[in-house]
Amino acid sequence: MWGHEVPYLKSVRCTFDPPDRQEPVVTRLSLQDLISRLGISEQSVPAAAGSGKVVEIQEHTESGRVKSVKVGSQICQGVDLRKELGLRSTDFMVTSSGKEIVFTTKGYGHAVGMCQYGADGLAKRGAKYNQILAHYYKGTKLEKR
Repeated sequence: MWGHEVPYLKSVRCTFDPPDRQEPVVTRLSLQDLISRLGISEQSVPAAAGSGKVVEIQEHTESGRVKSVKVGSQICQGVDLRKELGLRSTDFMVTSSGKEIVFTTKGYGHAVGMCQYGADGLAKRGAKYNQILAHYYKGTKLEKR
């Protein structure tokens, strides 16, 4: 996501997420809407002409999130696709049915930082700020400057 490895930015499972945030979310887009939102040409998407795959996941991150995606003949980063399409996370599957593209996302956010629900839950159980930060950012140390 950041263009280079950042050791302390690792996904940490959150047990405090409310149930509705744990359910998969389905986002359906028409082929035209997908092309328009991504700002790509119809010529680069064979399915616009009725043939070929529209969206293909190319690569996943270590944590299983989508790293890169092929849309028609163009490659884009999973985080960029997430942002442009308003998806909840880069933890998604994609299928197409006719001229409709279906994204099914799990989770919420970037998977590189602190879960706000988790931080709040830990604080309510008595954890101090430094303990919460240490939980989410393993191997880091707070220093006074």
